[in-house]
Amino acid sequence: MLNLRSANSADIAFVMATERIPDYVPILGQWEEAKHRTAMDNPANAYFIGEFMGEPEGFAIVQHLDDPMGNVLLRRTAMANPGRGLGREMMRLVAATVFAHPRPHRLWLYVSPYNERARSFYLRLGFVEEGIMREAYINDLGERVSPHLMSMLRSDWERHAGDAESTAR
Repeated sequence: MLNLRSANSADIAFVMATERIPDYVPILGQWEEAKHRTAMDNPANAYFIGEFMGEPEGFAIVQHLDDPMGNVLLRRTAMANPGRGLGREMMRLVAATVFAHPRPHRLWLYVSPYNERARSFYLRLGFVEEGIMREAYINDLGERVSPHLMSMLRSDWERHAGDAESTAR
């Protein structure tokens, strides 16, 4: 079973190493240590580490926890060893943690157009595709890309979490 915990500054090395896995370079983005430290120190952000058997397996960064409209951004998430089935559990735990607080109404993200696997993954989790952000982002390779904008409302989460619980029984 995966455990989700708040990250601390000692986890930045794991986050950076995971961001730099070659398959993630064109789709995920990478920050330098100073940027991670600044983001981690901001109380409107949260860093999470997913652990399996005491070892870090993935991370998630959420931002805008203080947004007055309740729109929380899932900035980045990645698994160090994808394909083991732990990413789904991690995202469920991240969404549950975000929606455990009264303020968040909407968890949103954008997905690289090169990452169809992630887009399908988020759809299966209950996210809804809202549209395409035309040429809104320049990736780390210097290319203009049009990411997919997706979100999950609190009501979507509550409905989807209830479906997942009844399926697990």
